Amino acid sequence: MIRGIFFILIITLTFTKSWATGIWIPKGSLFADVAEGCYIPLAKAPSPQMISKTTQSIENKQINELALDSTMARLSSVECLRKKLTTKEDREALSKSYESNFFIEDHFVFLEKKLILANNRDYHLTPVEEVSVSDYFRTREVLTDAIRRLTLDALVLSDPDWQKQSQNWQEEIRSRYGALLREREKFLLSLSIESRASYLQFLNQFTEK
Repeated sequence: MIRGIFFILIITLTFTKSWATGIWIPKGSLFADVAEGCYIPLAKAPSPQMISKTTQSIENKQINELALDSTMARLSSVECLRKKLTTKEDREALSKSYESNFFIEDHFVFLEKKLILANNRDYHLTPVEEVSVSDYFRTREVLTDAIRRLTLDALVLSDPDWQKQSQNWQEEIRSRYGALLREREKFLLSLSIESRASYLQFLNQFTEK
C-alpha cells in the first residue's frame, strides 16, 4: 500500500509539475502561497501515453498544440507573479526560492528513471534500450534546464525589458517544450513493443488511480 502511494506521488508530480505547467514552489518555501495563487494548470491534462505511431510519423501538430499549451501556462504564471511582486528585491527573492527547489523536481525525475529501469515489470529493458534511457534523460535535463533559466530571467526582468523580450521568450520556451515532447516520443519509439507497452502500462497503473 505504501509503495503504491509512493509511486502515485512520483508519477503525479513528475507529469504535472516537472513537465509543463505553471511555476511550482512547494509549501513552506518563500512566496509559495503567492506562487500557488499564480499556478496555472494545463488546459490539456498531461498523459504518459505515446501519441505517435512511428519515428517517421511524429504527431507534430499535436506536439505543437501541447507545447503551446505548456508555454501559455508558464507565461500566465510568470505574468501573474510579476504583477503580485513588483519590487526588484521581491522578484529576485522569488527567483531564488524557485531555483532552490529545483532539486525536488530533479529527484522526481531521478525516481522516474529508476521506474523505467526497474526489473519488476513483465519485460526488462535490453542493454541497448538502457543506453537509450540514458541518452533521453540527458537531453531532457538540458532542455529542462533551459526552460528553468528562461523562467528565472523572466521573473527578474524590469517591466520595460520584459515588454521588449516577452514575445521572443515565448518562442524560446515553446520550442523547448516542443523539443521535450518530441524527444520523449522518439525515446518511447526506440523501445521494443513489449518494453514500451510494459512501461506505459506500469505508468497507467499509478496515473489513473
